Amino acid sequence: MVQYLQLHLTSVPAVQDLVVIAIGEGDALFFARRQATLDRFSMMVQDLQYRPVLVDVSPSLSRPNCIPWSDTEQTTAIVASMKAVLSALQKTGPNDRVVLLPTEQMHPVICIVGMLLEYPVVYGIFQDKTSMTGNCAAADTLCRCRLLQHSGLGNAREEILLPWSFTIPKALSRNIFVRLAKSLFYNTVLKRIRAIQRLRRVGEGNGNGPGKEEQGRVSLSWAVEEVNVTSVCL
Repeated sequence: MVQYLQLHLTSVPAVQDLVVIAIGEGDALFFARRQATLDRFSMMVQDLQYRPVLVDVSPSLSRPNCIPWSDTEQTTAIVASMKAVLSALQKTGPNDRVVLLPTEQMHPVICIVGMLLEYPVVYGIFQDKTSMTGNCAAADTLCRCRLLQHSGLGNAREEILLPWSFTIPKALSRNIFVRLAKSLFYNTVLKRIRAIQRLRRVGEGNGNGPGKEEQGRVSLSWAVEEVNVTSVCL
């Protein structure tokens, strides 16, 4: 599979910045923009404010708990994994369309998967690493969070449900670090959408004529659904 993707992407010159990030030998595959992923992981390595909130869902816990990044005993391995992702991206050239991440360097894998998916909150097993199976994510009500994109005016107003979907334990949803991480995620997505919108207007030759900016203005809102399940597959 990895060899096929390398060959296929190399033959598509229009997709200059697209790479496949593979954990292990195809255990998990991600299509990503190389430079954007490089920039994001660089910021996460250098500055705590750009890192997602870590939530411990170890099976022995009665309910999920936040793990602070200052808890170096729990987070040192994650930081090392983030640096390994960054290093792998930096060492590969623009013609290398597949970036391989050895599984043994990704600890815990679920946290790195969540970071590659850009989730503001990621789950991990920080206790009971060898003695138990399962997790406690379903011990509390979960809030499934998605973003709605609103554009246009009046009868022409449109709503689009954006593809990201992640959950947060309801008991942690008011946590200040969770709220800050969600806010950063919201602003990042909004900036991307507005940048794409500007490029489209320039490409269509519309410029910024009277009313054009207002008609095309985009806003976002959170769509939050409370879910109660008996178990969660991570």
